[in-house]
Amino acid sequence: MSETPSGVHVGIDVSKARLDIAVHESGEVWAESNDGPGISRLIERLKTLRPSRIVVQASGGQEALLVAELCAAGLPAALVNPRRAREFAKAKGVLAKTDRIDARLLAHFAVAVQPPLTRWPDADAQRLAELVTRRRQVVGRHTAEHNRLTTATTSLRVRIQGGRLSVRNVLYMATLAATRFNPVIRRFYQRLLAAGKEKKVALTACMRKLLTILNAMIRNQQVWRASASA
Repeated sequence: MSETPSGVHVGIDVSKARLDIAVHESGEVWAESNDGPGISRLIERLKTLRPSRIVVQASGGQEALLVAELCAAGLPAALVNPRRAREFAKAKGVLAKTDRIDARLLAHFAVAVQPPLTRWPDADAQRLAELVTRRRQVVGRHTAEHNRLTTATTSLRVRIQGGRLSVRNVLYMATLAATRFNPVIRRFYQRLLAAGKEKKVALTACMRKLLTILNAMIRNQQVWRASASA
């Protein structure tokens, strides 16, 4: 990911269902949905702009998918603490607060402050993407064979209706490994089993705990610390 300035600075205000985007240099403002399709459209548009910095304000984990996708696409994303953005707004005398105003403010923040870019471990991310793709292929073949033998729909993807399938797959596999190798999740899992919880129930609870930890790491821009995550 290159940090060579191109003269284009972008601010993105994040809410649960919507992304408001502003370009400082042109004054352009538009919105996308905060979901897979919306983020994909946004990334393609941002690639044509070749921005030098994209500032995203942390928003209680609602920005997690966006920041992950921006980093995976090689775009220069900088996740900033909301307090810094509020202090910048006060310094500029900006009292009004709307999503569009906040997006413009973040774009100006990108120019004036030049916050450090959010770094993800590229090698690990690439390896994870390869594993997820391979697992999806294997599961697809298994499902096809299963459907030839029976029409019963008893798999986990049928029983769990909410959320995105690809995200659930990654979270499930990560949690399964964490119950064996991550000291925090392993202790939590074993404690649930010792309390009489069924394995599926305990694993679901571990998925929720792991997701909470990951959201907190992204929000606070911190690396994994077992002591802080227990």
